[in-house]
Amino acid sequence: MKRLILNLIWVFALVACPQIFAQIPTPKQGMVYTSVQQAVMNKGTLLNLRNQELEEAPTELSKLPQLKFLNLMKNGLTSWNPSILELKKLEVLNIRQNKLTDVPTQIDRLENLIRLNLAKNNIEELPASLGNLSKLRLLHLTKNQLITLPTALGNLKSLRVLDIDKNKLTTIPDSFSKLTSLRSLIAGYNKIKVLPKEICEMKQLNKLNLEHNSLKALPENIGMMKGLHALILSSNQLKSLPESLTQLNQLELLILSNNKIAKMPEKLGQLAKLRTLILSGNPLSAQEKNRIKKALPQCDIRF
Repeated sequence: MKRLILNLIWVFALVACPQIFAQIPTPKQGMVYTSVQQAVMNKGTLLNLRNQELEEAPTELSKLPQLKFLNLMKNGLTSWNPSILELKKLEVLNIRQNKLTDVPTQIDRLENLIRLNLAKNNIEELPASLGNLSKLRLLHLTKNQLITLPTALGNLKSLRVLDIDKNKLTTIPDSFSKLTSLRSLIAGYNKIKVLPKEICEMKQLNKLNLEHNSLKALPENIGMMKGLHALILSSNQLKSLPESLTQLNQLELLILSNNKIAKMPEKLGQLAKLRTLILSGNPLSAQEKNRIKKALPQCDIRF
């Protein structure tokens, strides 16, 4: 069942929300260099230093002011070399799977950054200056040690995808309601107990993933999130759902497995576009299951 759910989430992201991926820039055509020396000699703009057993980023990076793409994934970096922060034209920075514990306050010097991947590190705190990256569209922070997030992240007006999966977060900042370009918010596998009602003002959000948290209830105004196509709430502590949930008229995927839900909202049939509903691991009676089936004849329902 777990693999099925993961596949559904991935397929949905590709099929139902292709715009999320289509509008995230990737490196343009050009020579991708695998050593700093080569890149310096040829004034390269694309540098891939992935999996080179580096303990720190090369200081020679400062000789590449034209660099737009830098991949430092799968190394042993424990700190930020100041040379990285001199790359003013950098658009893509991937430092995934290293040993970083912080992000420098001067990160906003990378003013042209569009994609930033800091996943699989040991980062415990983010600087407020991260919110100054006005061009940032994709931010990966999964598998770190984050307990809180700065409210300044709400200033990332261009952000389209935010992945804060697998951290130690207990809440989501109210300021996220100001992320007017955000389409996908992935916040599963944390310790989130309460979802601020302000989050429901994100009418443009297509995908909200809050699986494996500690939610006991959803905001009564969740029906305001009119743009939602996918809502993933499996493995929480939900006992009931707000009636306003039935106002999510664009919803296609709803995953509620492994909660404590005994009854679904009365007007469930209003979810006319719902195609997949997963309710396994909930204490639903046979009568309630029959009612759900009748209310959603177009839907693939898993009990």
